[in-house]
Amino acid sequence: MKFRRLVLICSLTAGGFFLPVLTPAPSFASSKVPECSHAQLEVAAVSSSGAAAGSVGVPFLIANTGKSACSLRGYPTLSFFTLSGKPIKATVQHGRSQVFAGPKPVSVTIARNAVATFGMSYSDGFQVAKDTSACKVGYVNIGLPSIDPSHERSQAVLIFDMCRSNHQVSTTSIESGATPRVN
Repeated sequence: MKFRRLVLICSLTAGGFFLPVLTPAPSFASSKVPECSHAQLEVAAVSSSGAAAGSVGVPFLIANTGKSACSLRGYPTLSFFTLSGKPIKATVQHGRSQVFAGPKPVSVTIARNAVATFGMSYSDGFQVAKDTSACKVGYVNIGLPSIDPSHERSQAVLIFDMCRSNHQVSTTSIESGATPRVN
């Protein structure tokens, strides 16, 4: 299985939010556009959107770098690993969290050179034992819906302590735009 990495350059706004330098063209719902292939997409974690009552939100961007529009529908799959590559078990729940709204899955068309998004959130408040080195997430593998999981998956650097999240994360469905809807 091959992995693709995307480094995304972001700028800090006056309000303290990170915005991608890549400006999104409008994405819209449609069922007449072909499904995306992995070869035309790049995925990256943008930055943490901060905490809400002990929860942390991480927006992800899905950039269509292909030659034509394509569509995705559903939830991404996430697998977590330490920096040394050891898998970290986690329960991934779909839908609303304390940080992100939980839009129902719809077909999202991603125009050429445009982006779509999804959000991942986790709690950062569980008490843990002193040594949590086996829980330190170093990167996440991301599978996108409608794309054969035996093909390439995207990989993003993402550092957090899975023990402090009680090995649970939430993810939203893929939605149009550059920022997942927040609560």
